[in-house]
Amino acid sequence: MPSAERVKDRTLIAAMFVAAFLAIHLTIVLAGISPVVKGELIDTDGYMRALRVERMLGTGAWFDPAEPRSDAPFGESSHWTRPLDAILAAIALPAIPFVGIRRAVFAAGVVLPPLLTLIICLGTAWAVRPLVGARAALIIPIAVLAQPIIAEYSLAGRVDHHSLILALFVMALGYLVLVLSQDEETRYASSAGVLTGLGLWVSTEFLAPLALLLGALAYGWILRGRGRARAALRFSTALAASVIVAVLLERGPAGFLAIEFDRISLPHVLVAGLALAFWACVAGLGRWTRWWRGRLAAATVGAALAAALMTAVFPDFFGGPFVSVDRATADLWLRNVSELHSILPGRGGSVGAMLFHLGPVLVALPWFATRAVKERGTPRQPSWILLLCGLVAFTALALLQRRWSTYAELLAAVGLAGALVPTLDGLSRVKPTVVRTVARAGVVGIALVGFPLVGGVLSKGTRTPTPPTVEAPCALRAALQSLDSDSRPHTILAFMDFGPEILYRSSHRVVATPYHRNTGIVDSHRILSTMTPGEARMALRRREVDIVLLCPARDRGFFSGTEGSSDQETLYARLTNSDPPSWLRRLPVPRETGFVAYELVE
Repeated sequence: MPSAERVKDRTLIAAMFVAAFLAIHLTIVLAGISPVVKGELIDTDGYMRALRVERMLGTGAWFDPAEPRSDAPFGESSHWTRPLDAILAAIALPAIPFVGIRRAVFAAGVVLPPLLTLIICLGTAWAVRPLVGARAALIIPIAVLAQPIIAEYSLAGRVDHHSLILALFVMALGYLVLVLSQDEETRYASSAGVLTGLGLWVSTEFLAPLALLLGALAYGWILRGRGRARAALRFSTALAASVIVAVLLERGPAGFLAIEFDRISLPHVLVAGLALAFWACVAGLGRWTRWWRGRLAAATVGAALAAALMTAVFPDFFGGPFVSVDRATADLWLRNVSELHSILPGRGGSVGAMLFHLGPVLVALPWFATRAVKERGTPRQPSWILLLCGLVAFTALALLQRRWSTYAELLAAVGLAGALVPTLDGLSRVKPTVVRTVARAGVVGIALVGFPLVGGVLSKGTRTPTPPTVEAPCALRAALQSLDSDSRPHTILAFMDFGPEILYRSSHRVVATPYHRNTGIVDSHRILSTMTPGEARMALRRREVDIVLLCPARDRGFFSGTEGSSDQETLYARLTNSDPPSWLRRLPVPRETGFVAYELVE
């Protein structure tokens, strides 16, 4: 292709990326579509994260993960960690002297998600450029940006650690591709290890990418030997060191021996230590690893021993981060979390949902497989196997739980971009130039948005990337203003999804928030849905509740009666039907807010 034509291609695709980026992140803000223009964040996590950062900046209590006003009167210990808090605080600090902590942190929550999206899009192109080439790398940023769930997590005001995790995964992947693509390359292994340790610090969800990256190193060593073991040793050394530092920074020396599976702690130190121990032993195996069969045997034995030791020392480790969640909380909360739902037909999903989330996999999977076969016997084959196995693994996980869709979407976008290049080359012979340019832009556009559109149609409506905070008519801000008339803090029993915003917008305490460590989820449901009025009154007093705040448009489904009881017998039904017991007095909350509120009286 003539160089002038390539320049035109680069200009066109760069313009498409800029236009798409601005359309998603700037236009929806300026047009008033995003709730941030109304002073609202997206999703409950945004409010809880902002509140957490404000408290850290105001008190300096870095090592205290608790929110004392949540799960009242006991306080709630969060499973979140500090890296995202630190980034938000760093962005907010310069503005604090001028606008105060609240506004500065809010602004940081608006700015950070798009910045992370930019890192993810451009970082993915950098990460795989040595494999796919400059032409495909040019398309990758816009291909990543077009993925619906990645776009959803990266909206301004969506303060969520998923984007940070994905950005760290992209950077670690890029360094590992550089390592795996050459037999004697070890320079970048330490960088990959540090980034992987940082990802594990952000969330224990990063155990899945860690397993993929370690597996790729092992495969490269089994296949080609030579300097691959030295690279793996450097990776594991950096990983172990960064995990130890992360535990110390997160918990302090006094908390180093804490054992938790949903937050980085001692079990994760052992994971990194076992990886380091294996590769250190490999260095001493000598002639036993000269042939691939010996290396395969060593890797198999090492993996089995590591799994056995983890099971012996920490039996609950393989139960996952929710292993300690009680059955009642799991039934009431976990099973209703949309990102934990399957998208398989018959299990809550549909063919349309699969196409919407994972449609590009249909193109990327065969393309990765073809490239892996073509590169057989070359130093770059382990890198292609890494991409192929990663796509297969994360697609399988995404089918079971849609929260993994971001990883699958990202890798599928790489394969989709790579597969587009031959098609664009074929269009290079189209005349005249204007028709050729339009045809190429059309092909790229259809390839990138076609699957979500078709999936949305089959699902009877696409899923928009602008989830509202509180649907009308539940005007929580207005309801809280009416409760603040006496200017004293209350303990409020409300639907758990209202909890974070209540904490953020007021000095009140709440019983329930939508997090698995919160015991108030179960208590609030029992009080309103299963207990007799007398039992409910005693339970409310134990929780020191003085206000019950309800919005039937949102919380009726959660507070429905249990099997064997009539909905009309529950405290929830009596309150929403304006038939409260004598010890509850209705408060004058405006009807247009959609809320009803009752105060406990003697």
